[in-house]
Amino acid sequence: MEKPFPLEKPKDLSENSMKRQRASFLLLFCSLLLLSACGGKEVNPYAFHGPTYPPTDQVQYIFQATQAAPECRVFAELLVSIPAGTDGAAMRAKLDQEAKTHGADMVLIGHAR
Repeated sequence: MEKPFPLEKPKDLSENSMKRQRASFLLLFCSLLLLSACGGKEVNPYAFHGPTYPPTDQVQYIFQATQAAPECRVFAELLVSIPAGTDGAAMRAKLDQEAKTHGADMVLIGHAR
């Protein structure tokens, strides 16, 4: 009597085990690589990242770079967007506060609209 389904010779178990182990390792490695891209330090784009100087008491405003003394250094650039209806005194107070906090003696106002 013939068997309806001939049995195949079983493959070597150690060979299958090695293939499975390699595939598992590769899957684990790829998963860790993908997940590591998800974690990161959150950076505040509005925070000041320049050099720090001691706070100053007074800030001078100029509107042309030629008005600055040659020994003046630029240590920060700031793009300011102010809501419509804000008065000049409020703008000046905020600019004074930021400039003094970061140690600026002079602020060059450029490209103002």
